[in-house]
Amino acid sequence: MRLGATGTLRDGLLRAIASLASAFDLLDEAIRYNILLIIGSVLPRYISVYGSVIASASDALKRAETKANKANIEKSGLKGAWDELHRTVTERASLKERVELKHGTDECYYCWKTSPRNAVLRCASCQDATYCSKECQTLAWQSVHKSECKLRGRAYIDAPYDPMTRRERKLFPKLVSHDVQVRAASLLNLAAREHPNTPLNALAVYINYSQVPAVFNVFALSDECFGMNGRQVLGMDGEETSVVSLFDFAREKAEEGSGMFVVSFVSFGRVDRIFHLHLMSSPLAGLGPDLVHDIRVVHKPRETFAHVELVE
Repeated sequence: MRLGATGTLRDGLLRAIASLASAFDLLDEAIRYNILLIIGSVLPRYISVYGSVIASASDALKRAETKANKANIEKSGLKGAWDELHRTVTERASLKERVELKHGTDECYYCWKTSPRNAVLRCASCQDATYCSKECQTLAWQSVHKSECKLRGRAYIDAPYDPMTRRERKLFPKLVSHDVQVRAASLLNLAAREHPNTPLNALAVYINYSQVPAVFNVFALSDECFGMNGRQVLGMDGEETSVVSLFDFAREKAEEGSGMFVVSFVSFGRVDRIFHLHLMSSPLAGLGPDLVHDIRVVHKPRETFAHVELVE
């Protein structure tokens, strides 16, 4: 569906819809409903998440918003949904640009020092972990990277169940981090109100990007597996495990003080969703590196297999 959204945007979907603005209120009710569904619900679910769709939508919007089309949209029943689509595309495109400019640098996987991308050392095996010095590379290998190197390298092989490109996989956790941090105050208030006796490290943030607008919530790690308790998935060690085991892993990491988990769902076709489990350092406080791990589980209701990957 990501490819479908990108393709239709490039083929002029928004320009075609904008050109109908002058006659929009005269169209059949079912046609008007479907047009509003596309620009008010279907497209925003993918624009919020997928970098390629953000880029295509931004270009398509510029081509569609001619002076005449904008004037007609202002006077039509398209206005509310179009204005919201414009806001979403503009905000996401600006954020994508800032993230990509910022990440012309790489962080040391061991000490988190930032260095120009052409100056870092990169693990020769997984080609993913980066370091500011040989010393940090050695210390990281001894402490953690030796046990995860093969898995990190495999994480960027395109899985048949994962619609995100490698570039999108790098971008998406940054979008999640931004979305959580700009809502930190309201999420903290929600945590205090709904879970007054639960410490922050025993809570996680929930984001459902498959709804428009996206839904944000806070839940106790002890309570939820989002209806996937019995589902078997490919785990972090390459062996089959269960979603319950992933949440047990989340609780263990939280108890160690490794960070706070953010669970996100993103759209994948009409009924399927990808379930992401992000481990972030103090996301509600805005402290530390944005992301430690991102575990992706493709949740396909009609299938018994899901795919989990581990990325920085």
